[in-house]
Amino acid sequence: MVYRELEWEEKSIKEELAKIPHGFLSVSQAAEILQVNPLTVKRWIWRVELPAWNTRTDGKGHWRIAKQSIAEFVQKRNSMNIDFY
Repeated sequence: MVYRELEWEEKSIKEELAKIPHGFLSVSQAAEILQVNPLTVKRWIWRVELPAWNTRTDGKGHWRIAKQSIAEFVQKRNSMNIDFY
């Protein structure tokens, strides 16, 4: 399996987050901003790498991710300097 390196431009991510009028994003919105598949975002949530909360207590609802969590996640991943190849 080949992984592509995820190097985000923090400034552009913050600009995209600023366009969101409320404080939370859906999985699809987060995936669009991070330019990854929505399933990748869900995997990060399931692995507790990306903090999120579910709209239902039984876990069958929709995931919501705080804008601040996205910004911190990007900053942390960029600082780790991981080579995914």
